[in-house]
Amino acid sequence: MGYKFFSELANYANKAWKGSYTEEEVRQNAKDYFAEWQYSQKKSKPTQIIKDLCKLLSEDGSKKAKYFRNEIVKNANWRSDNH
Repeated sequence: MGYKFFSELANYANKAWKGSYTEEEVRQNAKDYFAEWQYSQKKSKPTQIIKDLCKLLSEDGSKKAKYFRNEIVKNANWRSDNH
């Protein structure tokens, strides 16, 4: 998964969760999420940010949120019980 995925996720989260972030802040969130993802993959363990994202996506419950969470879980190189 690349930056584009996390950019879409950051945009979705801002709109769906009424984040009221500016475009620049959404871009920064996407960069942060992507960096956290890369670090998680390197360490084979999700960071707290990735865990929190998965939790928020699960709580959201929408079709789009389920898609994002499923993509994270499907592409993760750690066991699913860690998030």
